[in-house]
Order: sequence, then C-alpha cells, then structure tokens
Amino acid sequence: MKRATKGEGHWSYNSKSGLHTLRKSVGIKNDGRRKVITVSAKTKTAAIRIMNKKEVEWKRESNTFVVKDSMTFIDFMFWHLTTAKAHLKPRSYDRLECTINNQIGGYPIAHRQMADIRSEDFEDHFNLLIASGVSLSTIQKAYDAINDAFKYALNAGKVSTNPLRIDMKVIAAKIDQRDKDEYTRNNPGKTQDAYYEAKAGVTDVDYLEEDEIKKLVDTCMMRDPVTMNYKYAMALPALFLLFTGARAGEIISLLWKDYDPETKILSIYKNHGRAKNRDSDATTKTKRILGYTKNRKVRKIKLSADAVNVLKLAMKSTEDFSLDGLIFPTKSGRHNTVTNMEHGLSRIEKAAGIKHTTGSLHVLRKTFATNMYRQSSRIQDIAAYIGDEPETVRKYYISMKNNDGTVVAQIGDNAALKY
Repeated sequence: MKRATKGEGHWSYNSKSGLHTLRKSVGIKNDGRRKVITVSAKTKTAAIRIMNKKEVEWKRESNTFVVKDSMTFIDFMFWHLTTAKAHLKPRSYDRLECTINNQIGGYPIAHRQMADIRSEDFEDHFNLLIASGVSLSTIQKAYDAINDAFKYALNAGKVSTNPLRIDMKVIAAKIDQRDKDEYTRNNPGKTQDAYYEAKAGVTDVDYLEEDEIKKLVDTCMMRDPVTMNYKYAMALPALFLLFTGARAGEIISLLWKDYDPETKILSIYKNHGRAKNRDSDATTKTKRILGYTKNRKVRKIKLSADAVNVLKLAMKSTEDFSLDGLIFPTKSGRHNTVTNMEHGLSRIEKAAGIKHTTGSLHVLRKTFATNMYRQSSRIQDIAAYIGDEPETVRKYYISMKNNDGTVVAQIGDNAALKY
C-alpha cells in the first residue's frame, strides 16, 4: 500500500478487480477509536470524489459528539489528545501522550466517570503526585494537559464547566515543604535555613568538571589495538557534541555539504529523531522523523579548533565522503539514533569513571554552555550558538556556580585531540 502526501491517506491497487482503494483516517469516534474511511473506484479521481463526499458526511456526524457522563476521565483526555492536539509534531505528541499515561493513567482519577469528577478529586490527585516525589515541572505539565482538555471541551460545547481549581502557587509551596522535610530527614541536626543555603549553593545543572572532560576525551580517543578503529562507536559524535553544544538529533542529521572547511562554518538546519509509528499499516513501533531544528531556525556556527579536529578524524573514519554523505553514520552507513548515542555515551562514561551523570547527551550540551558562560560569553550569544532561547539557557543549561569552587574546564586546550 502506497502512502500519499501527509493527511491524504493510503492508496492500493488491485490488478484483478482494477480498483483503486483509498483508506484515510479522518478523526475519532465516540468510543475513542480512530475513524477510518475506505473507498474504491476504477480511477483515483473517482475514489477521491467519493472520499470527499464521505468526509463531509463524517464531519457533519462528528459534530454531534458529546462527552457522555459514563466516559472515564482518561478516555476524555485521550479524546482531547487525538482531536485537538493532532496537529502537534510527532515527538511533541508522544511527550503529551506520556504525560497522560504517567501522570494520570496510573492514578485513581483516571477511571472516574466524567459525571462524578469534582474539584476535590483534582486536589487529591495532585496531592498524590506530590507525594510520589515528581518535580514541579512534571506536575505543571499534567496541570496544563488537564486544563487544556477542559478549555477545549468548554469552547466546543462538550462540557458545561471546568472543575480544575488548582492553584499552582500552592502546589509549588507544597513541593518546597516536601523537599525541606526530606532534607531535614536526611541531614539530622540541620535546620530549614541550612536547606535554603544548600538550595542556593547547589545547582541542578549537571555538567562535566575539568578532570571529567579530560577523562572523557582520553577514553573517546582509545583505539582497538588490532583494527585501530575507535574502541567506542560513539566516540567522535560524543566529542562533537561536547565541542559544539549541538543537539544529538542535529548532529546525526549533518551531511558533509553542511560544513565549509575553508571558513570552518557549520550550517545546522535539520533535526533527526524517532516517534511512535501511528500509520494504519505500520510494521514497526517507531519511525524516523527528519524535520526542522527545535526552534525552526537555521544557524551557522564557527567551529572551535577541537570541533574541527573531530571532523578531520571523522573524515578519516568514514567510507562515504561525498557531499551528501552523513558525517556521523552508523557502521552500516545509516542514520544514527539518539537512543543509540545515549547507550554509547553511557559506555564511555562508565569506562572513563564518570559516575554522577546518567548517560544523558544533554550533559555535554550543558557543559559546553557552562564553559562559554565561564569565558564571559553573553547568555544571548550562547543561546544563539546552541540554538535555544536565552531564558531556557539561563535556567537549564548554565551552572552559575561551581559545586566545589573549581574553575570549569576550558574546552580548547585538550591535547588529546591534536590532529
């Protein structure tokens, strides 16, 4: 079955009957399942004409959809997801689906019928979320998802009221109290003042210290004594992330034509990732998504000497040095994946003896941003270089204060990378 342009369905042809068949998903039925229309005709033009007619009939019918009293709250949330949020980018859609599953699906409120939902139920639900130890940002995502669903249903005339009466300032205060209580339990004899001092002095931004960067670089440069290949497949991609602050999805999309060796300018305009495969004829759980960068902007960055040296080493290692060749492919020459890179970084960190990180590729991005900040770069300049918003960089990517008082590494003096 051949897929048409996005949103136009799937085509198939039966040579015996001579019929062209068009299948198209057009929305969600009252029971929460996807509505699929299938039509057949002698020509594609005729099939499209029939499909258009049936779509009009379906839209007229679907406008009568009502949120029944017997509908469970989790079904209501998924109804909103599959209708109002169908326009989201695949990975954003997946993240919202995860929020519904993880912060709603596993709790008592998920199976409450819509007729019985009260504001007190949401107070109980959010208290359970707080007690489970999840962060304020996670609870905020759950709040936004629920509030959006009720606002959408209200505007569409599907419900008569929004029972969500949660004050996020109160939630934040409860989480702060929870964390204070945990601190005093784990630190007998210390007061709550000590908690605030500790909170002010310890950053949540995880980055590599100077000695850890050296360990990482040395480990990445290790080679197999027999084949002389790099011991770790993700060695060069990991180093390039460290020396550019780029996103993993951006660097695995890079082609050699994106880099100008004369000016040392790299153009970043694509992002590669994977999302759940929701196609009706899907044979795999996930599918490759190649799209814009996260902020939908093209950026051209001047590479440091270390980043340039990583590319020179990559040139020596690649078999496809054509302009359309991938800079960091897999051993088989295909697109790498973020998951594959995370597993690779975990192995490298374990071998290097770096213990405090979780294998997240973002620790390299945070290290790069923190280093730029320590070298007196403006936050606006850092944000422009790594492709993010200044406030996001300030909040999530920069360690304003060393945990142990030492100076962060100067990425540019790593002797192990001399070409």
